[in-house]
Amino acid sequence: MIELITQPFEGQLGTILKGKLTERKYQHFVIVSAFAKNSGVLRMKDSLQAFRKRGGKIDAFIGLDAYGTSYEAVVNLFSLADSLYLVHDNNPGITFHSKIYYLTDHKDHKWIAVGSNNFTGGGLWTNHETANIVSKDSPTDTESTEYFNQYIKLIARYKETNCRFSMKITSIRDLDKLLKADLLRHEIVLQMDAGKARYHATESTGKNTPQLFGSMGKVLIPTLKSKDKGKQVKIHGHNVEVKSLHPIVPSDNSEKMWFETRKMTGGSRNILDLSMLGNLVRGSADGTKYQTDNNHIVLGSVVFFDINPTNTDCEKNITINYNAKDYAGCTIKMHNTGANPNGSWRIQLKGETTSGEKLTTAEGGDWFVHKVIVLEKIRTDYYTMSVLPESELNALTAESIFTARNGNTPASKQYGLLNI
Repeated sequence: MIELITQPFEGQLGTILKGKLTERKYQHFVIVSAFAKNSGVLRMKDSLQAFRKRGGKIDAFIGLDAYGTSYEAVVNLFSLADSLYLVHDNNPGITFHSKIYYLTDHKDHKWIAVGSNNFTGGGLWTNHETANIVSKDSPTDTESTEYFNQYIKLIARYKETNCRFSMKITSIRDLDKLLKADLLRHEIVLQMDAGKARYHATESTGKNTPQLFGSMGKVLIPTLKSKDKGKQVKIHGHNVEVKSLHPIVPSDNSEKMWFETRKMTGGSRNILDLSMLGNLVRGSADGTKYQTDNNHIVLGSVVFFDINPTNTDCEKNITINYNAKDYAGCTIKMHNTGANPNGSWRIQLKGETTSGEKLTTAEGGDWFVHKVIVLEKIRTDYYTMSVLPESELNALTAESIFTARNGNTPASKQYGLLNI
């Protein structure tokens, strides 16, 4: 059977792959992608883990050209796949550009998607992409046999020990060497580089250049099924009363927000202050869930975690993925009890891995102090984290849809919603 997927109009390949991975007839999944980002890898993580748990095997072949693949993505893939190969040709005129997803039982059942979809959030869900899907479920279907045989030969080439443009990754040290050689870069660095390129392009062409194209609007990743429809809220704070203009509901839609840490609080310096409201410093929250009926006030950073700021009894635990490790049990709650309660929202970055490693000491003691923390939402309860020096604050501000301060004074900590 042959099928054409025209994302995002008719189907999203990421959702299709998640469904196919649950079909018990398949025993082997092969990923071939020019680019890989955490936005794709971590959204597929649960499905990949479940597939392997029931005995499935996963091989991944990922390209390193044009800085389309991040260090964090392949570190995570290394832990999720049975084998990981990175593909790169030293000839600058040759690019590894394939995107293929293959499922088989090595007998009668085969399924393959060949198209333009990279292993990224955009490639699997939100970009304009096209994929041709071919499936075989009968030994009498000889018409597609040669098609699948050609693919099997292709993969065998990349697995050959004497293949000079394909490297089998045997340890994290291999990935660290590629990072040091600048063949891999951290994901937040890639995102900021892309943002700077857009900024310079705008500056060179002029801000008043007419728009030659329109947009179909934001394409969403399938959201959580929730009975909570959310509600607009009235909030007293910053000496004003404001009303939110959009419901606050649990959502898996991608967002990135940065938080200035300063000294942090808590004995382990792992508590980050959040806010109910923010004083707008730069940009605009119009059209976002942070918009209020006051042009100078936005909803606070606690809303990034899909929490109603007025629900002060709420306590939410999230998992943070940092350097390919999941730290569960980072708690968001209102600090209105215990020692020195100040009635403010905060997140305790105290998560632990299943082996007992603590996020608080992942990079030594007090490592959050005087930094900028960048969180990207994968799911409403699952986020990936980057930690940058304070010197990157201006660059992050320049790439933000808006920036705001937690308090009324210029000394209050800043946060911003990123546009990258």
